[in-house]
Amino acid sequence: MHTPQHIIEICQQQQRQLSLFLDLDGTLADFQLDPQHSFIPTSTLNTLAELLQLGIPVSVVTGRSIKMARQLLQHLPLPIAELHGLQIWWNSTKKLQLDLSHINYKQLRADLRYRLGSQSGFEIIRPINNLFDRQSDVLKRHNTDV
Repeated sequence: MHTPQHIIEICQQQQRQLSLFLDLDGTLADFQLDPQHSFIPTSTLNTLAELLQLGIPVSVVTGRSIKMARQLLQHLPLPIAELHGLQIWWNSTKKLQLDLSHINYKQLRADLRYRLGSQSGFEIIRPINNLFDRQSDVLKRHNTDV
């Protein structure tokens, strides 16, 4: 495991421009049973700030909302891809939101059923709530280990 200072040294020694894309939970912050108890250690926040000062681009990708991510990052000026990349915030006001309206969900479901029909351990389920506020299918893999 590298120390924060070692990571900074590695980035500075590279012959080419590096960019870091980091996940929040499990990478920048330890996993917590209750996500509200998550925090990013001060040493990590200081390392991120130092990387930014050195001109090394750092972005965060998370399943969390932008509000929760910014709170954890203590408002460091980092681009954040929230909701697993469905929305990307370049800064506090500029946002890119993926347009999923062109996706033919019926065809996608049919293709998944066709392609996975011969494979055991998969099924398509319907969640009660989802990100799009409409009924959609989710692929679930069953644990086939005995």
